[in-house]
Parts: sequence; structure tokens; C-alpha cells
Amino acid sequence: MVAAAATLSAAVWGAKPMTDEMSRARGFVSARFDASKPSALPFSFTYDGRASSDLLKKWTITRRTDYAGKDCVERTLTCIDPATGLRIICTLRQYRDLPAVEWVLHLTNTGERDTPIIEQIRPLDLRIGDVGKNGVTIHHSLGESNSGRSFAPVEDILSADKPGPLVLAPNGGRSSDGDMPYFNIDWRTGGMAAAVGWSGQWEAGFEFLPHGNFRFRAGQQLTHLKLHPGETIRTPRILLVFWDGADSIRGNNLFRQVMMAHYMPRRNGQLVL
Repeated sequence: MVAAAATLSAAVWGAKPMTDEMSRARGFVSARFDASKPSALPFSFTYDGRASSDLLKKWTITRRTDYAGKDCVERTLTCIDPATGLRIICTLRQYRDLPAVEWVLHLTNTGERDTPIIEQIRPLDLRIGDVGKNGVTIHHSLGESNSGRSFAPVEDILSADKPGPLVLAPNGGRSSDGDMPYFNIDWRTGGMAAAVGWSGQWEAGFEFLPHGNFRFRAGQQLTHLKLHPGETIRTPRILLVFWDGADSIRGNNLFRQVMMAHYMPRRNGQLVL
């Protein structure tokens, strides 16, 4: 059995990332995090009844590179509301060996009074242009249901005739009860695999927009809160893996490689099997 397992593992390999895929990941960071327009940022929230797309235009925004290593570049984006002291820090990690980007938000009240209500916090709120008019397929999986359908693969197609929104979420605060927080978005010529890194009540929404555009939002399902002075909360962590071509399995393959290279536990430098 050991020999058979060794033979099987030796016969398995990962798809090599293509130059265009790596360029897409770099282009995403440049367009979404390094751009001067706050409206380009891939996250959103409502603060004191106002949309972040309007508020951030008047906030103080700074960027810095914290770490540049062999396998990744880590960057920090800081947004501060000068009126109330609400500070949002987005920590981003861009991998150099695979076409993947991850980020997480931390919200802190640096002021002397409670903040106004913060709600609808979406660490991922992304509009993707020109995905074509033939529709977008959302590949995902059911979660545990103690039945023959547990973890079954599912495909949902959104198009101009069926634009959605498609909203997925687990049951009862259990992250894999009902739906799994992993997705592969396929627009026929490429796509991106995504994960919502959260062990509670996450939510993901997908919508096909006019003129071949697409919107993808994700985060904790219910957020309606205020922060006391000095309090900090964090959002779910978002991971995107970019892939090109007509075969969505390529996205699955690259996603698994990212998991193995940067997330799965190791013992003495080796993956724990």
C-alpha cells in the first residue's frame, strides 16, 4: 500500500502558472490597491448610513510595503476617518510563485467616542468588466447535510436572462453546513478561484450585470455594530487565484497549489498528510 501511494503521488503534478496569469494577479493589485481612486478598492461598507465609496474620498489613505520575501510581497493600506477616528487597515499578501492574492481588514476605533453604526462590511466587493455575454458559471460545493448530497459539486450559471443575484451562505453559523466557502468563477476564457476564510456565518453573492459585467461580494453575513474607543474587529480573509483558458479545472489545480504551498500545515518542512 505504501508503494502504491508513493507511485500515485509521483504521478501527480500541478499546472505551471502562465505568464499572463501572474500578470493578472499583479495587475489586480495595481488596479485595486495601488490606484489613487478609492472607488477602485475591492471592499465596501456602510458607515453612519453612507456608502464607503463616497466616504473614502475624504479619508486619509496611506500605503506601504511591509515585507518583500522570496514567496510574497506584503503590503498595508490604511484608511482613517479624520472626523471619528475609525481606522481600517487592509493587509494584503501577493504571492510571487503563484497567481494569487489575499487580504484581510481590521477596523479600529482610534477616537474618544463610540463610532457611528458600521454595517454591510464586505471585505470583497468586486465588479469585473467585460466577462462576455455568454454568462458566468459559478462552480461551488454543497456543505455537510448528513446525506448523500453532502459536499456535492454544483454549477450555477448567471447570464443576461438569469442575472441573479445568487446568494450562498451556511446554516446556523457553521461554515460548511449547507454551502462551502470555496468558489471557481468561470467566464469561458478564464476566471478566478476564491475562498472566504471565515469559520462562522459567511455570505457570498454573485450577480450578472448589464453589458457583460459581473459583481462578486463576500464577507460576514450580518454586520451592524459600533466600536467603543480602542476596540478592533477583523473581517473574513479573502483569497483570489487567477487562471486563464477554457478549462475551469485549471483554476481548481492552481487553487490547490496555493493551499499546499502557503496554507497547509507542515512538520519539519514537509506537508502533514
